Amino acid sequence: MTRFLADEDVYAITVRWLRAAGHDALFVCETAHRGVTDDRIWDWAQQEGRVLITRDKGFGRRFVASPPPRLGIILIRGEFQEMPAVHMTLADALAAVPADVLASALLVVQAGRYRLRRS
Repeated sequence: MTRFLADEDVYAITVRWLRAAGHDALFVCETAHRGVTDDRIWDWAQQEGRVLITRDKGFGRRFVASPPPRLGIILIRGEFQEMPAVHMTLADALAAVPADVLASALLVVQAGRYRLRRS
Protein backbone atom coordinates (compact mmCIF):
# COMPACT_ATOMS: atom_id res chain seq x y z
CA MET A 1 0.00 0.00 0.00
CA THR A 2 1.18 3.51 -0.78
CA ARG A 3 2.52 5.54 2.11
CA PHE A 4 1.65 9.23 2.27
CA LEU A 5 3.04 12.40 3.83
CA ALA A 6 0.42 15.12 4.15
CA ASP A 7 1.81 18.64 4.02
CA GLU A 8 0.72 21.22 6.59
CA ASP A 9 -1.70 22.83 4.15
CA VAL A 10 -3.75 19.66 3.74
CA TYR A 11 -7.04 19.73 5.62
CA ALA A 12 -7.07 17.44 8.66
CA ILE A 13 -10.30 15.90 7.35
CA THR A 14 -8.32 14.56 4.39
CA VAL A 15 -5.74 12.94 6.64
CA ARG A 16 -8.52 11.37 8.75
CA TRP A 17 -10.20 10.13 5.56
CA LEU A 18 -6.96 8.53 4.32
CA ARG A 19 -6.39 6.80 7.65
CA ALA A 20 -10.00 5.61 7.83
CA ALA A 21 -9.51 4.09 4.38
CA GLY A 22 -6.55 2.11 5.77
CA HIS A 23 -3.70 4.21 4.36
CA ASP A 24 -0.44 4.96 6.17
CA ALA A 25 -0.64 8.76 6.27
CA LEU A 26 1.76 10.92 8.26
CA PHE A 27 0.57 14.49 8.85
CA VAL A 28 3.32 17.09 9.09
CA CYS A 29 1.20 19.01 11.63
CA GLU A 30 1.44 16.06 14.02
CA THR A 31 5.23 15.81 13.91
CA ALA A 32 8.30 17.77 14.95
CA HIS A 33 8.64 18.81 11.29
CA ARG A 34 5.80 21.31 11.61
CA GLY A 35 6.89 24.66 10.24
CA VAL A 36 9.92 23.43 8.30
CA THR A 37 10.68 24.62 4.78
CA ASP A 38 9.26 23.07 1.64
CA ASP A 39 12.78 21.83 0.82
CA ARG A 40 12.87 19.85 4.08
CA ILE A 41 9.37 18.43 3.47
CA TRP A 42 10.43 17.42 -0.05
CA ASP A 43 13.57 15.70 1.25
CA TRP A 44 11.70 14.01 4.10
CA ALA A 45 9.07 12.54 1.77
CA GLN A 46 11.80 11.21 -0.51
CA GLN A 47 13.80 9.72 2.37
CA GLU A 48 10.69 8.03 3.77
CA GLY A 49 9.51 6.81 0.35
CA ARG A 50 6.17 8.58 0.81
CA VAL A 51 3.93 10.23 -1.76
CA LEU A 52 3.53 13.87 -0.79
CA ILE A 53 -0.04 15.15 -0.51
CA THR A 54 -0.31 18.92 -0.66
CA ARG A 55 -2.47 21.87 -1.67
CA ASP A 56 0.65 23.90 -2.56
CA LYS A 57 0.96 24.36 -6.33
CA GLY A 58 4.65 25.13 -5.81
CA PHE A 59 5.26 21.42 -5.29
CA GLY A 60 3.60 20.73 -8.64
CA ARG A 61 5.98 23.16 -10.31
CA ARG A 62 8.89 21.53 -8.47
CA PHE A 63 7.77 18.13 -9.76
CA VAL A 64 7.80 19.35 -13.35
CA ALA A 65 11.22 20.98 -12.94
CA SER A 66 12.95 18.07 -11.21
CA PRO A 67 14.65 15.29 -13.20
CA PRO A 68 13.38 11.71 -13.01
CA PRO A 69 13.05 9.76 -10.89
CA ARG A 70 10.62 12.11 -9.27
CA LEU A 71 8.86 12.16 -5.94
CA GLY A 72 5.19 11.19 -6.22
CA ILE A 73 2.87 14.10 -5.45
CA ILE A 74 -0.87 14.38 -5.04
CA LEU A 75 -2.01 17.96 -5.49
CA ILE A 76 -5.42 18.50 -3.90
CA ARG A 77 -7.49 21.27 -5.47
CA GLY A 78 -10.64 22.57 -3.80
CA GLU A 79 -11.93 24.31 -0.74
CA PHE A 80 -12.95 22.71 2.55
CA GLN A 81 -16.65 22.38 1.66
CA GLU A 82 -15.69 20.43 -1.49
CA MET A 83 -13.63 17.81 0.34
CA PRO A 84 -16.25 15.00 0.38
CA ALA A 85 -16.43 15.16 -3.43
CA VAL A 86 -12.64 15.49 -3.68
CA HIS A 87 -12.23 12.43 -1.44
CA MET A 88 -14.55 10.41 -3.69
CA THR A 89 -12.47 11.39 -6.71
CA LEU A 90 -9.25 10.62 -4.83
CA ALA A 91 -10.60 7.18 -3.95
CA ASP A 92 -11.31 6.55 -7.64
CA ALA A 93 -7.81 7.72 -8.59
CA LEU A 94 -6.11 5.58 -5.93
CA ALA A 95 -8.06 2.55 -7.17
CA ALA A 96 -7.18 3.24 -10.81
CA VAL A 97 -3.53 4.32 -10.60
CA PRO A 98 -1.04 1.55 -9.71
CA ALA A 99 1.09 2.28 -6.63
CA ASP A 100 4.34 2.08 -8.61
CA VAL A 101 3.06 4.75 -11.02
CA LEU A 102 1.77 6.95 -8.20
CA ALA A 103 5.17 6.78 -6.47
CA SER A 104 6.73 8.92 -9.21
CA ALA A 105 3.80 10.80 -10.76
CA LEU A 106 1.94 14.04 -10.22
CA LEU A 107 -1.73 13.40 -9.54
CA VAL A 108 -3.94 16.49 -9.49
CA VAL A 109 -7.29 15.82 -7.81
CA GLN A 110 -10.36 18.01 -7.62
CA ALA A 111 -14.05 17.28 -7.22
CA GLY A 112 -15.21 15.08 -10.07
CA ARG A 113 -11.92 14.72 -11.95
CA TYR A 114 -8.26 13.91 -11.70
CA ARG A 115 -5.33 14.05 -14.07
CA LEU A 116 -2.07 12.18 -13.95
CA ARG A 117 1.33 13.36 -15.14
CA ARG A 118 3.97 10.68 -15.21
CA SER A 119 7.70 11.14 -14.83
